[in-house]
Amino acid sequence: MIIDTVALTKGLKVVFNKALSTIPINQGLMTLATRVPSNSNSETYGWFGDVPMMREWLGAKQMKSLKDNTYTLANKDWEASLEVDRNELEDDQYGMIPPRVQMLAQAAMEKYAIELSDLIINGDSNTAYDSVAFFSNTSGVRVIDNLLGGTGTSLTQIETDIASARSAMMQFYFDESDRKYGFKLDTIVCPPQLEVKFMKILDSTTAVSSSAAGVVNPFKNMLSQVIVDPRLGGDDANDWYGFATAYPIKPLILQDRKKIEFKSLVEGSDLAFSWKKYQYSAESRFNVGYSFPHLAVKMVNG
Repeated sequence: MIIDTVALTKGLKVVFNKALSTIPINQGLMTLATRVPSNSNSETYGWFGDVPMMREWLGAKQMKSLKDNTYTLANKDWEASLEVDRNELEDDQYGMIPPRVQMLAQAAMEKYAIELSDLIINGDSNTAYDSVAFFSNTSGVRVIDNLLGGTGTSLTQIETDIASARSAMMQFYFDESDRKYGFKLDTIVCPPQLEVKFMKILDSTTAVSSSAAGVVNPFKNMLSQVIVDPRLGGDDANDWYGFATAYPIKPLILQDRKKIEFKSLVEGSDLAFSWKKYQYSAESRFNVGYSFPHLAVKMVNG
């Protein structure tokens, strides 16, 4: 069997690109991040800090200087690769190759969600732009407390804690002003162990914790989505997270330097000549980070 490696690569690229757009991943986590294009090895976010408020314009404008906070994200290279023996193709085993290429696409797409998930999981130790842990009690320059203590994991307790977390977030303010921004928690990220309870609270027409019929469920209009992250759980199976996602800046940052691409090394390469091997890979270059901790809370339940 003569192998047309040009046609083969084109066909596999089509398979790869179609998989990128159709394979389901945890898209919910992507809604937590502002996607920022990058044009260099790293990007520095010097604009994090206090935001100027509108005032009556009397005399000269009062310029708001950028704070000394600088937050730099260096882009990282990512890859996932597979190797195909030429004999597989010569023996007409092509049908086994496209599914493996689809898995490459899935691995590449899932890496975005995994990195964002890691930010959440490690948010009580990884630092934000102000050099304080993203989820932290009031500490040093951080005047807000977004690391909250929950009351438990029954339906009634979860409802109580959602209301408490939402109220706390609406009262968050920046370091140099006591102006309340009113950020509204609208998204929950929880482990699989709490999925059913949060979905009941989100989707029920009547309050799930009330024994009285017809009591309106206030959370149905407060929450827009519940994201279940299977990487949560374990020691944190009772903890959950709340985010405000309806604003121009999201709680997390997804910094894109090079979007996912399909690459190949086939006939004509030293590897093919010496070892009868073809290689295919998914490549990307990006990094993730935190934006404003004011847009997020962690609820800890022991």
